[in-house]
Amino acid sequence: MRNRIFIWISRKRKGQLWIISALGQEAVNNDLKLDTILESESKFRKILKLDKSKYEFLPAMHPDLNIKCKDKNHLTILRNKCSDMKDENGERFIIERYEPVNNTINFTTESTSKLIQSKSILFNKKSYSLSDFGLNLIKRDIGTAYHTNKGIFISNQKLENFNLKLINTSYFHNYLKDYFLNH
Repeated sequence: MRNRIFIWISRKRKGQLWIISALGQEAVNNDLKLDTILESESKFRKILKLDKSKYEFLPAMHPDLNIKCKDKNHLTILRNKCSDMKDENGERFIIERYEPVNNTINFTTESTSKLIQSKSILFNKKSYSLSDFGLNLIKRDIGTAYHTNKGIFISNQKLENFNLKLINTSYFHNYLKDYFLNH
């Protein structure tokens, strides 16, 4: 695949490679938002009675949970258990994000205002703390890695007649659009 890219770059772009990301995107500042994350898989398993031989937790970025189930029956059981977990207002906070693939399901956690305020969960008509479930509320730092209102631009060649210090996002967008439509 890499060779194909280099051949295409040589033929169509005169050897020039551009990597462009996050144009006009600024970091999201969630001063008032807390995220619900899973801190202890073992506590989560214990309350939901998820046997390790039937439920495998796969790597996932917060706030997602990816769980591979032994079969469709165990997938249905997990779906039902997660839909029974609610905040004190009866609102679900573990939401199925995507349709399962090969008995692997993806959930995301949402921090409802009641969950943040009470830090408790209703499950099977009983109240639990977030900690009982291995969950916690965290405050996110403002993302910095690639967020910039000017975007990121990397080129393997110097651009002629182009001063990157003077560009703004709209000018840059129009320049790119014009460049690709005319080359």
